[in-house]
Amino acid sequence: MKNIITASLFAAACCAGSTASAQLKPFSFGPYVEAAFPSGAMSDAQNTGYGLGLSLDVKLPVKFNITGSAGFMHFGGKDFPGVANASYPAVNVLPVRVGAKYRFSGIFYGALETGAVFAVDNKTAKKTSGILAPAFGVRFVNLDFRAKYESWFNERSFWGLQAALRF
Repeated sequence: MKNIITASLFAAACCAGSTASAQLKPFSFGPYVEAAFPSGAMSDAQNTGYGLGLSLDVKLPVKFNITGSAGFMHFGGKDFPGVANASYPAVNVLPVRVGAKYRFSGIFYGALETGAVFAVDNKTAKKTSGILAPAFGVRFVNLDFRAKYESWFNERSFWGLQAALRF
């Protein structure tokens, strides 16, 4: 019995040590996926969007991080067959964001990102637009989840959920 308790305590100490050292890394990067739920005028023309990309998170002193990401997003178009066969095309964009993150106590954080979104093969959206995106999230050692509201300066906006792996 004494050996089992000793082995359990040793294993717990090893796990705690590896978790603590992983949290002290100066930066992390990895892939992310996101779902976007259009709001306002964008919800009239586009369906739910999906995206993926790569992100970087650089730790600074005093609970701050610098963030950056680049990816691809697709919003399906909407059809209104009963209204003069109205149809809105799909929107494909490449968002590039940089920002800052403030770590509250524990695993919670708030973030603010800005950047640009570039339209890809789309005749209805402006070719380039600015981005402003406040977010709240939770960061575990290798997993990062956030909820955000992203507004594009060309009058498009959406609520989003993002999940990222961190290496």
